[in-house]
Amino acid sequence: MKNQHAIVFEDRFPMGSSKRQRIEFRIVLQLEKVIKTRSLHRAARAKVPNPIVALMGYTIAGKSTLFNRLIGTEVMAKDMLFATLFSRCAASSSPMGPR
Repeated sequence: MKNQHAIVFEDRFPMGSSKRQRIEFRIVLQLEKVIKTRSLHRAARAKVPNPIVALMGYTIAGKSTLFNRLIGTEVMAKDMLFATLFSRCAASSSPMGPR
């Protein structure tokens, strides 16, 4: 049984189509799929009642120290490579109040 993309592909481009046209059409199909997936994920994120923040940065850049100051917790913060390799999650309130 042929997959959905193969059927659409054959309907759009008969056997006389150039290789470049077929490649371009495959890329367009893949991009449409990516766009659809991203829009679904964006819609799901919009439904979350609280904003989600991620701290990312270089090694020994002060991410754990910033996390401790923002949240008021005591995550280990050492000047050592990969000392805080594990993920951390915490809830906090904003000085600006609820969203």
